[in-house]
Amino acid sequence: VAAEVQTNDSKDSAGASLAKTGLAAVRLWTKITAKVSGYLQRQQTLTGVSNDQTTAGLTYQISKWIALDLKATDGSLGRSAQLGAIVKVGESDVYVTQRAAEDQAGRKNTTILGARSPLGPSTKIYGEYQWEEAGTGARKTSLVGAQRKWDLMRGLKFLVSGEAANVRSAGSTVDTSRTALSAM
Repeated sequence: VAAEVQTNDSKDSAGASLAKTGLAAVRLWTKITAKVSGYLQRQQTLTGVSNDQTTAGLTYQISKWIALDLKATDGSLGRSAQLGAIVKVGESDVYVTQRAAEDQAGRKNTTILGARSPLGPSTKIYGEYQWEEAGTGARKTSLVGAQRKWDLMRGLKFLVSGEAANVRSAGSTVDTSRTALSAM
C-alpha cells in the first residue's frame, strides 16, 4: 500500500501561473505470479479542476532484463490505455510507451521514450521525451525529474519527487513550462 499527496503549479514561459492542482492517491499492489504483478490505484482531487481517476495495471517480467507494462485508466476527465516495454541496461531502465487517450479535448496518441537511473543508493533521476498527436495538433514535451526515498522504519518509507517539463505545441511560438513536487 502506498499513499501520495501531490501539488502541481503549471506556468507559462513568462512565469505566470496557468493552473494549480492538489491530488491525493492510494495504490495497492500485489505479486500475482513469479512473473506477473498488478496494482490498483485511486486518485482524488483535493484542489483545482476535478481529476478523479481509477487505474488498473499489470507488469509481465519476460526476462531478467525485459518487462512489459499494461495499464488502463478511467476518470472524470476521460480514459486511457497504455502499453510499454522496459529494458534494464546495467542499473538503469530505458523505456518506450504508447498511450491512447480520450479526454475533453478529444483523442490523442502519445509515444514516450525515457530513461531512469540510480544516483546513489536512495535517489533516482529520469528524463523523457513525449511526442503527442491529437486532433488539436501535435505537441512535444521534454522533462527531467528526481526521486529520493527514505526508509523510516520497517514497512514505512517516505518518497519525495520533483519534475520540470517544457512543452512545445505545434503552431505556437511560446513554450510552456511546468513543475511538480510530490511526497508520499
